[in-house]
Amino acid sequence: MAEHSTAEDPGVYVFAGDHQMFLLIRGRVTANEAYALFQHAGQTLDDPEIHAIWVDMDRCNYIDSTTIGTLIRMQKRVQARGGKFLIANPSQAVAAIIEKTKLTQYFSIVNDPAVASAERDLVAKVPVAQKHLLESSFVLDAHNDIVDAVPELRPQFEALLNALSADLQRKRQGSV
Repeated sequence: MAEHSTAEDPGVYVFAGDHQMFLLIRGRVTANEAYALFQHAGQTLDDPEIHAIWVDMDRCNYIDSTTIGTLIRMQKRVQARGGKFLIANPSQAVAAIIEKTKLTQYFSIVNDPAVASAERDLVAKVPVAQKHLLESSFVLDAHNDIVDAVPELRPQFEALLNALSADLQRKRQGSV
């Protein structure tokens, strides 16, 4: 019997149809969930048949910097092909994080109760997804996207960027 989600389950849920994709993000979303989000959205980000990608965050209570960088990367890919990337219904906590990182003008943010109501109907039917293994290169790329979008944040992430770069360099040298 498949385990199904409950109101308390964190996670990322992906639904596509009618030339749109809906990404429903719930709970505390950190690097593992951001990686799963990016992997699930995958090629759809570049699909010209998908005109809009909605990221509903009304039940998301936390996003970390990797998640922010992932959202930036996704938005850049969608907009590069002329699509729309919209953050819908950010919770108060998520809205505060977006504001603190100075990205309120960067993202298109919409409050749309219809998206939130669709989430409640759809997520209860979805089996809980397996977590993916997180690659450190993904975390590094996500943080580089943040400092590219908001250069004044670079000093806050410099130590992390240096540590991730050094880790990747060690891994590359070990595989040679």
